[in-house]
Amino acid sequence: MILQLQNIALSFSTELISIKNFSFEEGLHCIWGVSGSGKTSFLKMLSGRAYGSDLKGIFLVDSNSYTLSSEQDMALYNQKYISAMYQDSFLIDDFNVLENLLLPFYLEKQNFDKIKYDQLIKALEIEHLVKKEIHQISRGEAQRVRLARSLLFAQKILILDEPLVYLDKKMKSICFDLICQTIKNKKLIAFFSTHDQSLKESKEFSFILNFDDGLHL
Repeated sequence: MILQLQNIALSFSTELISIKNFSFEEGLHCIWGVSGSGKTSFLKMLSGRAYGSDLKGIFLVDSNSYTLSSEQDMALYNQKYISAMYQDSFLIDDFNVLENLLLPFYLEKQNFDKIKYDQLIKALEIEHLVKKEIHQISRGEAQRVRLARSLLFAQKILILDEPLVYLDKKMKSICFDLICQTIKNKKLIAFFSTHDQSLKESKEFSFILNFDDGLHL
């Protein structure tokens, strides 16, 4: 599958992102830049969460065209293709960890892969957390729960916004390996934002987009 971006413009007071014609193929793509450089805005645009008069252009996926300024088009595109973990992704306090993990499957009325689920919660060391309430787990544990949910429900385009923050060095390595494995096994187009220099140097990235006060392609 290929995601093609055509005549993209995202602007606030000045033009932040400008892309004439660019395509992303299956694989892991690094979104690199310091905080405030536009990475999160770009990822929200890619996911269909950003739309309206500030946005221009179209996405082409599977011979289907989606207009960025159209709320209806972006909602359809998001539902059909996107799974994501944003910096502001939340866990629902009224649900326990297990219910939060499986929430996307309940909402979409889909069955989940029990084998994949067991493997993920074991690798991420969150097996002992599944019956706990959200207020009972740490920030790092919550980050792993959010990551597990996004990998379990991974659709054709996976968006990960700084997914390894709050994790120690060992867990960062485990999580990054799981991300790479999931992308290869499911043949996903994936976007991974980071400001971590050591991660940027990974050979797992198919492509690196450098954000320096926006992006122009």
